[in-house]
Parts: sequence; C-alpha cells; structure tokens
Amino acid sequence: MLPDALLCTVINVAGCLALHGRVLTVRYEDLAQDIESITSIIYKFVGLDMLPSVQKFLKQLTSTNARKKNGKIAAKSTFRKDPFKTAYKWRQALPFSLVQSVDKACQELYHELGYVAFQREDELRNMHIPAKFQYYGEDLMTASVLYH
Repeated sequence: MLPDALLCTVINVAGCLALHGRVLTVRYEDLAQDIESITSIIYKFVGLDMLPSVQKFLKQLTSTNARKKNGKIAAKSTFRKDPFKTAYKWRQALPFSLVQSVDKACQELYHELGYVAFQREDELRNMHIPAKFQYYGEDLMTASVLYH
C-alpha cells in the first residue's frame, strides 16, 4: 500500500492552478455519467469540432449493442452497458475501512475535486447519496464550469 503522502499526489492541483485556462480538469465519474456532453466539452476546450463519427462511436460505446459475438460484454473491454454503474462499483465492493483510509489521506484533494468523504458505511453503500458535488474546483478550469 502507498504511504499517505504519496496516495493523493498523482494529481497536482497546485500545478493545475499555475496552468489555469490551459488544463481542463475532468472527473471520470462525470464522463461516465454524461459521456457525450463531457466529450463535447473536451473537444471544444482543445479547439476541435466533434465529428459525427465520434458521436456515433460514443453511442456505440455505451449502448446495449456493444457486445461480443457471444452476447456478453468483454470483462476488460471499454464498452459498458452502464458506465455510470461501473464508475461507482467500488462503493459496493471495497471494504469500508479501506474507503475511510483513502478518504482521510485524500481529504484536501477531495475538497478541490468535489468528492464526498463518507462518514458511515450506510452512506457509502446508499447509491442515492452522491459521491461527488456537481460544482467543484473553484480555481480550476473544470468541465462543470464550461458545461453549466
């Protein structure tokens, strides 16, 4: 297991602040929840038009038709029937003690990126309780800022 000091240094928020306007912060969960809109924002951010072929691919990527010949989705495939469900599978699968450790080690990063630290296991497991805030990253160029 990584030491707490290293656990949340993968994303350097201070470095992103120095590059304000040149770095777009996108949370995986936002992409999974609304892949077409967020992808469109990414394309606009880099100054490109999203082609119809990309839109078609995104629809295929998340449709129930995105299956192997045997009718099943490949376990390691990027094709997902419900990418939102896949993005939050950890909430049901991980031990609460591990989630608490990560929450504690990453609380500053969570604050910057708009993630919720769960106080109780029943909150973690309740999928009606969001794991993230809609608006986040006050000083960051975020997809939510561009989208709303």
